[in-house]
Amino acid sequence: MYIHSREHATRPEPDVAAYSDYPHHLPRKQRRWADISPFLVVEIVSEYDPKKDLVRNVELYADVPTIKEYWVIDPRPDPDRPALRVYRRRGKGWQKPIDVPFGGVYESPRTLPGFRLVVDPDQ
Repeated sequence: MYIHSREHATRPEPDVAAYSDYPHHLPRKQRRWADISPFLVVEIVSEYDPKKDLVRNVELYADVPTIKEYWVIDPRPDPDRPALRVYRRRGKGWQKPIDVPFGGVYESPRTLPGFRLVVDPDQ
């Protein structure tokens, strides 16, 4: 994924990305990642560099207008009981983050109508 608004080339690699209007009709050699942007990105917080997902990527992904939501799954301090933080786009930035605790349910009627995510790795 490319972030065009940055002065220097920035290519974060989200753990998961969802696209609409992905150019499946083009042969793979003609698909250019510089021209494709996701509407949803998901990161799993790295215990070695949590600021990357919790600070840096929040700012980077806000600069990509096609990204409607940024989900951060945080397995710290207990990987069996992760939490979810959701950033939803509001204008050019994010609205106040939504925190969903372990066992909670997240729904996104605008971005993923009808989808329900239970924050529990065993569900």
